[in-house]
Amino acid sequence: MKFLSTTATAFLLSITASSAGVLAQPVVPNDNSNKNNGNLLSTRQDTSVPLRIMPLGASITWGTESEDGNGYRKVLYDSLEELGFSVDMVGSQQSGDMEDKDNEGHPGWRIAEVSGAADATIPEQPNVVLINAGTNDCIQDYDVATAHERMRDLVDKLLAEIPGTTVVLSTLLPNADDVVDGRVAGVNDKFRALVESMGAEDGKRVVLAEMNDGYITRDDLVEDGIHPNRNGYIKMAMIWFEAIVNASKDGVLQTPNEAV
Repeated sequence: MKFLSTTATAFLLSITASSAGVLAQPVVPNDNSNKNNGNLLSTRQDTSVPLRIMPLGASITWGTESEDGNGYRKVLYDSLEELGFSVDMVGSQQSGDMEDKDNEGHPGWRIAEVSGAADATIPEQPNVVLINAGTNDCIQDYDVATAHERMRDLVDKLLAEIPGTTVVLSTLLPNADDVVDGRVAGVNDKFRALVESMGAEDGKRVVLAEMNDGYITRDDLVEDGIHPNRNGYIKMAMIWFEAIVNASKDGVLQTPNEAV
């Protein structure tokens, strides 16, 4: 089981406490939290690259079942800005009560539909695209065996049409329905392999945000067994945050292109 670094978690908890009140159930990893990640924030970060982020996906990206409608987006936004990044979220949709509520979240949509929706925001030329999509393919049992192929088509389109962008692909969250969760597990294995194979190709700026390694559990879901509760969305924000900061440390992020 992989946990976030202790320093990163403490930092994010300070943000959530100041912006959204103290958590009813604090999200604190165990003492082995830095075994794989090191001290994420122990060295000075290069925050000079502005972040133009497209949150791309379905209802979880939209923020369904979150108290404020922001889902993971506000905690992530506030955390990146607190660290020193300039952040602009882009998308054709708006949801939640945060000031910068732009996103490309479409409740109920499958991967191929999400891919079509991305066309609306590609002209904004985001330099970071956060993809969480495929849960609806699993729930609807829609060609689950080829979900990774549709995801590859989406990622390839983004990389081709937004030169220099970084795609952060997340694995899918656990699902309370055992049958659906079995489909999720299979899709996630192929998503992980997809990121590994694309990352090995020259010029492919594709990184993984691991959302299903035991850190987010069924206890972090609301009663529908699909969408995160408050703690679940905060945990998602932590994982996105770490993926973006690590991409910055690795020199993967590039200044956004001019919008077209």
